[in-house]
Amino acid sequence: MAKKRSKSSSPRRDPSRRQASTPLKSIGATNLRIIGGDLGGRIVRYNGDRNTRPMKDSVRENLFNVLGKGAISGAVAWDVFAGTGILAMESLSRGALRAVCIEWNRPMAVTIQQAAEKLQVTGRLRTLTGDAFRLLPECMQRESEPNPWIVFFCPPYAFWDDPQRSKQLFELIRWVADHSPAGSVLVTETDAHWNMSRLPLTPWDVRRYGATQLGFYEPVPSCGATDLREP
Repeated sequence: MAKKRSKSSSPRRDPSRRQASTPLKSIGATNLRIIGGDLGGRIVRYNGDRNTRPMKDSVRENLFNVLGKGAISGAVAWDVFAGTGILAMESLSRGALRAVCIEWNRPMAVTIQQAAEKLQVTGRLRTLTGDAFRLLPECMQRESEPNPWIVFFCPPYAFWDDPQRSKQLFELIRWVADHSPAGSVLVTETDAHWNMSRLPLTPWDVRRYGATQLGFYEPVPSCGATDLREP
């Protein structure tokens, strides 16, 4: 993973979904552009759903610049709170072996599948609808190949401040880190004012882009990292 710091701005999501203290302002339907890789320049349509605000190009470009080509190539991308699925599709464009999107909002999950069809990546992208806290460990336990993972934790910002949701997030991050193959990277997205020292595990490489913070963590493989996987 690249170590050079980048400068940029633009948030992905503001206070979120049902848990937000203030209503999420819709930015309206718009086109999202895949920035790099084989699908660079191709368009993913965002339908303007008020429950989701996609990561803007500038933040996403910096995210993938930090990861670097080496981390993405041949990896499995997990877009845990997928929204538009743009992170999964950007990963596929840049050489990820395949990607899994988990999204609780059924209409948004449908738009992810429609975008995958237009991009002709349905054979490499799987979309699941439901509770990410339950589905992610279930799916990861079925992984039998040692390909590294790129795991994007970009939930509604309010999840990080809600005691119950943040506890679930921390437990999920720890679980994923404990079971990640060698070479994996975990990525978190929070509001820029959130205290990143609250994240479990250490050290996190923290980057701030305007109103958004990204955290990058490379798990250290342990002897039990594959114990729960099926043969």
